[in-house]
Amino acid sequence: MPQYDAIKAINLELEARQLILTARQEALKKVEALSHQAEERQDDIDKLAILLPTNVQTDQVITSLDAIARQSGMRLTEIAAAPAGNTGQELSTLSITIPISGTYTSFLNFLNLIEQNLRLYDITGITIGPGQSQDSAILGFNVKINAYFIKQQAVEL
Repeated sequence: MPQYDAIKAINLELEARQLILTARQEALKKVEALSHQAEERQDDIDKLAILLPTNVQTDQVITSLDAIARQSGMRLTEIAAAPAGNTGQELSTLSITIPISGTYTSFLNFLNLIEQNLRLYDITGITIGPGQSQDSAILGFNVKINAYFIKQQAVEL
């Protein structure tokens, strides 16, 4: 009987290990499926990284706004950027002030391009005044914009 008990114990241990192996194989299949899904959706992930990056990226924001101004026919004179603070637990903002000049139509085009941009921008204020040019069609605009980013610590959690 002692051999029978030993064989029974070994069989029970074998069954337990077989269950563990099966569970690990299923977990591995799920990880592989998720990895494959992430690879398939990499374009979406990249777009989300542009929409809400995980750091301030002031240089990219400035470059983007400069390109938008040029594309719309506006003249950008300077850009002032400063961290504005937290909007909630996970988001922070970069407050940007840009004085630009151009025609009213160009300004509407500028606003349209800001709206279509993949990066998330909120225009928080606009002031309009006479332009510094002698051309009466040229107006001066002072635009206040918020750009958003995810706080790094929120990403690490």
